[in-house]
Amino acid sequence: NGTAVNSPTPTTSGKIGSAYDFPGPANPPQASAPAVTVASNAGLNTGSNFTMSAWVKADASNGYRFIMGKSNYWSNNDAGIHNYISKVELFAGSGCAGTSYVNISNGTWYHLEGTYDGVNRKLYVNGVLSANASCSGQAINNAYNFTVGGETVPAYGWDGIIDEVRYSNTPRT
Repeated sequence: NGTAVNSPTPTTSGKIGSAYDFPGPANPPQASAPAVTVASNAGLNTGSNFTMSAWVKADASNGYRFIMGKSNYWSNNDAGIHNYISKVELFAGSGCAGTSYVNISNGTWYHLEGTYDGVNRKLYVNGVLSANASCSGQAINNAYNFTVGGETVPAYGWDGIIDEVRYSNTPRT
């Protein structure tokens, strides 16, 4: 239940019904890339425990592309999932990121799920554990909005469809 910002396009071509199609980096540059945001609130500050997941299909997966998270890019107290040079990464607080070495191909649906239990950061791609690393700290205790498809840096917008976004204060598997 978010608010569309800078005009992502609703589509009926989602993995499961309706979804949003994001155009990629903001052009011309705006304050932020097209996105769907949920205003920051106490329920989104899950501390050291979370799961976030979504179905994604890229139109272009080169460069850095923000998928979802509670982040402002410049912070170390944030969490989210992004695509970096055709590979998926989950970040969870300062110094707690790790790349999945599963390539993301354009035009293919992928189910991404990131979990964090305060110690273990895990990233699943299509239900398969793709990255696992130990790190500690409170990942999500900040005033940032939960954002899908774009971030505060206009050049990092997702280019493709995002569907069925889920966010929970429980690390699921």
